[in-house]
Amino acid sequence: MREIYRLEDVELACFCLKDWTREAESFPYFKKLAKSTRQWEESITNYFQYKFTNGYTEGLNNRIKLIKRQGYGYSNFEGLRLKVLNAYV
Repeated sequence: MREIYRLEDVELACFCLKDWTREAESFPYFKKLAKSTRQWEESITNYFQYKFTNGYTEGLNNRIKLIKRQGYGYSNFEGLRLKVLNAYV
């Protein structure tokens, strides 16, 4: 899978992704992953054309959720807001 993401040719990358998905379906442990790959195929193949992901945003969201969990019991939104801002300054 990593090798597919390193490909520069968009058409080749899309072909290889479909081929990888087909192969993955033959292994019991990869069936669920192959199904998810098929469902998200359009979004995944967009990466090959634009070379952008939402990974950074997802990381920020996870960090904010962690801060929120750590502050469980506090009902003050302003305190949560300040903790999030402090984590990224």
